[in-house]
Amino acid sequence: MFFNNHICRFLIFYFLVNAQLWLQGNPKEYNFVNIKEGISKVAVSGITQDSYGFIWIGTNGAGLYKFDGIDYVSHKHILNDSISLSSNIIYCTYLDTKNRLWVGTEDGLNLYDRKFDKFKRIPISQVQNSGSFSIAVSSLVSDESGNIYIGTFEKGLYKLNDKSQKIKEIPIEGIDRETSNVNINSLQISDKGKIYAGTSIGLREYDSTTNTLKKCFFSSSHGITSIDEPIQSILLDNSNNIWVGTVANGLYKASILSTGKDEALGFNHYKITNKRILSMVQIPYGTLMIGTENDGLIHLNQNGALIKNYLLDKTDRNSIRSNSIWSLFVDNNERIWMGYYNSGVAVYDKLYDKFNGLESLPSNSNSLQFGSVTAIEQDTNGKFWISMDGGGIDIYDSQTNKFEHINTTDTKSYSGLTCLDIQTVFIDSKKNVWAGSWNNGLFLLNNGSRKFINFNSSNTPNITSNSILSFDEDLDGIIWIGTFHSGVLSYNPKTEKFTNQKMSPISEKVIIGDDVRKVLVDSKNDIWVGTTEGLFRIKKNGTNDFIVESISNRMTNGYRNKTSANHILSLYEGTDGSIWIGTRGSGLCRYTNENKFEWYNELYNFTEESVSSIIESVDGNLWVSGNSGLSKLDLKNNEVTNFTSNDGLLSNEFNFNAVLRDKQGILYFGNYKGVDFFNPEDVRTNKRAPSLYFTGLKLFNKEVLPGKEGSPLNQVLAETEEIKLNHTQSVFTIEYSGVSYTRPEKNQYAYYLEGLEESWNYVGNLRSATYTNLDRGNYVFKLKAANNDGVWNETPLELKITILPPWWKTNWALLIYTLLLFGAGYMLNKIAQSRIKEKELLRNERNQRIQEDELNEKKLQFFTNISHEFRTPLTLMINPLQDIMRDDKLNLPIRVKEKHNVIYKNTDRLYRLINELMDFRKLELNKMRIRAQELNAVSFTKDITGYFKEEAYNRNIHLVVDADVPNIPLWADESMLEKIIFNILSNAMKVTPDSGAINIDLLSRDDLFVLPLVSETEPIKVIEIIISDTGPGLEKEQTKRIFERFYQVENLNKTYYGGTGIGLEVVQNFVRLHKGNIKVESKLGEGTTFRILLPAGKEHFSEQELVTEVTSATSLKERFVPTVNTEPAKEAISTDEKISKSYTVLIVEDNTELRNYLRDELKKDYKILVANNGKEGLEMSRETLPDAIITDVIMPEMDGFEFCKIIKTDIRTSHIPLLMLTAKTRIDDRIEGIGYGADAYMVKPFDMRLLKLRVSQLITSRKLIFDKYFGAISGAEENKNAISIDKEFIQKVLSFINKNMSDSDLSVELLAAELNLSRSQLYRKIKTLTGQTVNEFLRKIRLQRAKQLLETGSANVSEVCYKVGFSSPSYFTKCFKAHFGVLPTEIESNSI
Repeated sequence: MFFNNHICRFLIFYFLVNAQLWLQGNPKEYNFVNIKEGISKVAVSGITQDSYGFIWIGTNGAGLYKFDGIDYVSHKHILNDSISLSSNIIYCTYLDTKNRLWVGTEDGLNLYDRKFDKFKRIPISQVQNSGSFSIAVSSLVSDESGNIYIGTFEKGLYKLNDKSQKIKEIPIEGIDRETSNVNINSLQISDKGKIYAGTSIGLREYDSTTNTLKKCFFSSSHGITSIDEPIQSILLDNSNNIWVGTVANGLYKASILSTGKDEALGFNHYKITNKRILSMVQIPYGTLMIGTENDGLIHLNQNGALIKNYLLDKTDRNSIRSNSIWSLFVDNNERIWMGYYNSGVAVYDKLYDKFNGLESLPSNSNSLQFGSVTAIEQDTNGKFWISMDGGGIDIYDSQTNKFEHINTTDTKSYSGLTCLDIQTVFIDSKKNVWAGSWNNGLFLLNNGSRKFINFNSSNTPNITSNSILSFDEDLDGIIWIGTFHSGVLSYNPKTEKFTNQKMSPISEKVIIGDDVRKVLVDSKNDIWVGTTEGLFRIKKNGTNDFIVESISNRMTNGYRNKTSANHILSLYEGTDGSIWIGTRGSGLCRYTNENKFEWYNELYNFTEESVSSIIESVDGNLWVSGNSGLSKLDLKNNEVTNFTSNDGLLSNEFNFNAVLRDKQGILYFGNYKGVDFFNPEDVRTNKRAPSLYFTGLKLFNKEVLPGKEGSPLNQVLAETEEIKLNHTQSVFTIEYSGVSYTRPEKNQYAYYLEGLEESWNYVGNLRSATYTNLDRGNYVFKLKAANNDGVWNETPLELKITILPPWWKTNWALLIYTLLLFGAGYMLNKIAQSRIKEKELLRNERNQRIQEDELNEKKLQFFTNISHEFRTPLTLMINPLQDIMRDDKLNLPIRVKEKHNVIYKNTDRLYRLINELMDFRKLELNKMRIRAQELNAVSFTKDITGYFKEEAYNRNIHLVVDADVPNIPLWADESMLEKIIFNILSNAMKVTPDSGAINIDLLSRDDLFVLPLVSETEPIKVIEIIISDTGPGLEKEQTKRIFERFYQVENLNKTYYGGTGIGLEVVQNFVRLHKGNIKVESKLGEGTTFRILLPAGKEHFSEQELVTEVTSATSLKERFVPTVNTEPAKEAISTDEKISKSYTVLIVEDNTELRNYLRDELKKDYKILVANNGKEGLEMSRETLPDAIITDVIMPEMDGFEFCKIIKTDIRTSHIPLLMLTAKTRIDDRIEGIGYGADAYMVKPFDMRLLKLRVSQLITSRKLIFDKYFGAISGAEENKNAISIDKEFIQKVLSFINKNMSDSDLSVELLAAELNLSRSQLYRKIKTLTGQTVNEFLRKIRLQRAKQLLETGSANVSEVCYKVGFSSPSYFTKCFKAHFGVLPTEIESNSI
């Protein structure tokens, strides 16, 4: 009896549940759409939704993802990061009764900490003899007390006590855990709190009394039974059924009584698959979705009957993406989430697509032939005739979902359709089918016929256009036809004749537009014609004639654009008799029964400008298609709702007049990709607004993390109610998002900051708000959002923001300000007194400055006057002195002549200083006039340089003039140019240390420069003079003031760069008189360079500034280097001879007598330097770089062998030939000396004549070796006599030059830096090795290389020019001609 009562109760309950499900209805099919890309394609093992609405997606190898509909936040295992996930292999995710998120991984259990967006690892370990190990967590469930039950792989079931936070293992009845492994694959808890476990040994239940996992038994019609085979998944549905998915034996279902006893009224086994059932879920309609391994998705009803098996179909893009379904989940909004194996995540959302569609699928013949649908008609049988531009006509049966194609090739069912460009289709009252084409006229399929009849301009009278766009039928059965190019046609079925608009009975007085888009017959039997030239109405009069009325003028009165308003695309008559007019460019217009026009774009904020189709739904709303989707016009409430492809439309672009409302009220719209159809009553609106949360905070566009130093966040922003920002955090950005999974890309946001703003900022889909420089105070940031259907949150999300004042605006600061205010009164008097004193001091300083200026003026005037007085005595001193020095008959002693020479040079210097002062005065009074004549800048500069040759020789200064060509013509004032060069050279000589270098480069540049004194904008050719020294250099501030009057460099000798303080100012003025420019560049410790740019040619001078006749004058060489005539004598050496002693010999000898003897014997032929020992000799060698070295072997501090070894291994000195003098006569000593690199070895005592000859040979042979080595520049064979380190140096030089040969900016400084030498060391090294300056050497290499390239014929002159580093072809040609004596083109022509 008890059993029967239970049966009755169960049957009643079962009937009620199924009846309710039947009344609710169940969709036939579920269309799953893959969610936004952004996660790994590995298997999705678990999907869960938390209390905030986030979807958490666990993957089998790529970690865990949090998804809000738009963005993914990835959580992965990070090595050595204890707050990251313990593993990237996720087996399960679970949200417990306390809204805590638990994650089971391959390497244990993790708990998500929302406040800090991190994970806490929950250790589950066992201690056995083998030690501790991690456990893979496969399933999770919690009870009402918050205790967590943890199912594992192979290790059974564990329980985490929520109060004690201790984990204990739950024994399994009948299983010895020491010897057996048990997998807990699935856990479920019933409404009564009973926990079921699907295990590898069958279905088990948890007994809380005994704390054991025991076998689950059921009472069935076959007796007591249990499920003991491996179970993969279990599910408890809302009808108290337990569903058990096995590993290989299908599905079991048992109904559990409400008493909680495991008594099954129905115990069924459904062999729906022999594959693993990986996941199960009950969907909102009460049916079940079953995810299998490789058998797809199975949809069952509660009786176990198959509704549909969803399988992967590669030809159907709407099919599921994989047959292996790892996870299923139903969220709070009844969406069904499905996790694939290696194909991501898909979701079914009943609100996702508001529209159904018919598409053209290339791989599916049972679809539209072509995508562009131009018209839709329904016949009396309910079938749809669909015309396509390019696809002919398709007949669609919605009952069978089958397509029948009519085209030029498929003539089985219908024939005669000879073209595919069908623009419209129409079924008349007699069930005849009319079709209009673009180029082939119209086609008629008579009722019952299977063959179309073609009427066109070639075979039918009165048809003058083959472009047919519209049909309609009047109450008399006349077919009205709209054509493009020929206006309106009519067809009388009684006479079977066509009439065009220019024929009777249409009045000929009114011309209808030729290009007709739409013909409409209204309920009054009036014919409306929409054309590209306006709207026309054809009315019948009483005599069967027609009257044509133009509506265009009334329609466009006062409208902004008559052209667009008169271009009619579509027409429709509403149920109230009004005519709706769609235009191209002017939107939608309504012609009322009161003969008024209403433009909806202006009145009701209707945004569609080109209206393709218009139709009214059964509920009285107007639906309009265009170029931006569909729009619904609620005429009662004057509301407009827009729909786009984001709402499920196939396309946003719709064809003209391709619209239909069928007998059931379903609307059909033809677009460029097919047909969109829907029942307006079934267009669902998403009523649920997005759940809002704050995603992050940025300060000055940098992300802020909680707990970091200076961070205003103690926890993540989503868990924060209030933040405090100090005054330095004045630029902040709040990032936010709305959780919504139905078309989330259409979410809209609005926010405002209470306390600053008074209205909402509607920002579209922007998900951040930035504020800058807020005043101190309290604010509230408020946020709201709308879903895809424009439903906004009723309650905004709020965040309190406090802006703290800076310390100077705090209360303590205000107190201090008050105290300071009182103190300010006291200080004010003192400050006033101080200001009075300061003004007095300023006045005194100003007066003193005026007095100093006046004193300087008087001083200058005084020196000018004195200079005039000095000129006469100086003339009387200089001229007689010159006479004495040039008189060969006096035969004065050489010492007297040398003293005369010293007197002459200093008298000449005094004369120059006086002239400098006079020139400065003339410049002050603007009385200095330029007298330019043509000079050879090279020889002119060399003559001036001769003045300094002797001093340079005595101080071992490397002084050289380098020019790219031997003759550089320059128009200049000879006197001024002499003073410019002489003044700068004089300063350089003063500052350059002994053994330094001064280089003068003369360049005839082809590069164009802008010289403002010649032209502000037009670049011109220039002559460049560069004078550089290796002095101590100047600071940047000193270089800026170097040309100032009376400025002297304080930290150097007062004579450096202008002893009087006016020399360089005079130089600058002289350069400017030549319309040139002078600049100075300097580096401390490296030296100073003056660059003078003078314009080439004479066009910049006026006629008055040019010297027409060149008068003879004393040569510069005679003025600068006075001749001292002497008779040849053994003990006397003339100045010219002294200068000619270009070689220097260093004697390193510890014996004073021998050292003095060698010096006296060799000083007649060489410049002699002496050193007492090897260490002193080494320092002197590096400083002076002599041309030869004579050294003793046995010396204190450093012997000759060590000295020789260092000399020959130092790149700076390796090229110097070295002669050893020693008393060691053994052959081993000689071998040792030669082994260290000595070039010659002489034994004491020695013959002086032999010694002189040996020294001379060493210098000469060394020069010949390197002349030969460098002779060919490139391709020369290696000389066996060259020292290895010098070979290395030579190769390094040539390698660097060849590597950078095309670089026109390759300079001495770059080469010196590459070789780790100073500029002066490089000058001397190259000069010693090659006899050339560095620039000459570099230019020679480039020119030799250019000649080789030209001889090979591999490039033209212009290409060769740039390849070898010249900046312009003309400059290259000039240098080439100067070096080889022929033009480059001649070399090129010779090679052809």
